[in-house]
Amino acid sequence: MYYPQNMIFPYAATHALRDGGAREEGMEEAMGKLLSDLLALQRDHARQVPDHLGAFPGGDDRSDHLATALGLSALMNIGRKRAIKAGFGDEFDKAAIAAVQYLLKVKKLRSPLNPTTNARFATRDGKVAVWESGLFFSASFWDLGHWRSQAFTVAMVLEAPSKYALAYDLDDAPFAARRIQLRPNIPAKQ
Repeated sequence: MYYPQNMIFPYAATHALRDGGAREEGMEEAMGKLLSDLLALQRDHARQVPDHLGAFPGGDDRSDHLATALGLSALMNIGRKRAIKAGFGDEFDKAAIAAVQYLLKVKKLRSPLNPTTNARFATRDGKVAVWESGLFFSASFWDLGHWRSQAFTVAMVLEAPSKYALAYDLDDAPFAARRIQLRPNIPAKQ
């Protein structure tokens, strides 16, 4: 009721397994079932909305951008080894690639709202990518209020393809075990 976003549970459950150490008896079997459900949801959504190939449905959320980011992260958290073990290796690969492609396709470029963002993350054209804010939280009375957050959506969209780019799905190392060192583009000293 309070979290109407369809993909919150798969994201949280798989995150608990992967990074929270939730490895109790039955979790492996549950992850196989959850993976099957995720793949079916993505497949059914593509049938219903053909121009959203790769997206995951958001449920009561009119946008599927947040749902797709959460769904892709859930896939990465489950991992390719579990997908192969459950008999979904090829479908897992196709689903992950399609989700990444969808998120890249639907991004919107705009000027940063904060000038310091542009100074810190300058691009050639001075634009940053954003996605539609997803429905994150609702009041107990549906008509009372819905909370959307573009910042949360963008954070989840950044997490999901980053996990894909890091081949996060290929082993069980937790997210904190992988480190990328970002270096600013500083001209060499003369």
